[in-house]
Amino acid sequence: MRDVGSVYLAWSALFICTIVLYWSGFWAYEGVIIVNYAQIWMLLLPTLLAILVAFTITPSSAEPSFTFRTYYEENRKLIFFCWALFILGAAVADVVMLKSIDLEGALPAGVIIGILVACGLTKNIWVHCIALVILFTLMLLVPVALGFKETLDFFSGA
Repeated sequence: MRDVGSVYLAWSALFICTIVLYWSGFWAYEGVIIVNYAQIWMLLLPTLLAILVAFTITPSSAEPSFTFRTYYEENRKLIFFCWALFILGAAVADVVMLKSIDLEGALPAGVIIGILVACGLTKNIWVHCIALVILFTLMLLVPVALGFKETLDFFSGA
C-alpha cells in the first residue's frame, strides 16, 4: 500500500462526493426566505471553503520530479483542515438557514470532522486508507439512514 497516488485519487473522489452531497442538500433551503446577512454568509462560506479545498487538493506542478506522495504529504494539513472547516461550515449553515439544530445530523458531521483532522495530523497511509473506507461509507449510507428524501430524489432523478 505504498502507492500514495491511489490514496490521493480516492481522497479526490471522496471530495467530489462531498461536494455533490453538499449541493444536493440545498433542496432543504427551498422554502427559506433570506432575510439577513448571516444567512447569505452561511450560503457563501462553505462554498468558498470547498473551492479552497478543491484548489489545494489539485496539484499544479508539471515538473518531471513531481510525485503525488510529496505533494500529498506537504499539503495534507491544509487539505484536511480546510475540508473539516468546510464540513463545519455546512453544518452551521443548516442551523442558521433552517433555524433548528439537528442532533442526528450533527453526530456524523462531528465524526467526519474528527476523521479529517486526524488525517491532517498523520502521514500514516494505513490511517488514511481506513479513514477513506469509513468516510465513503458515511457519505453513501448516512443520507439514506437519516432519510434525506431530497438527496435521494435528486440522485434518482425524481
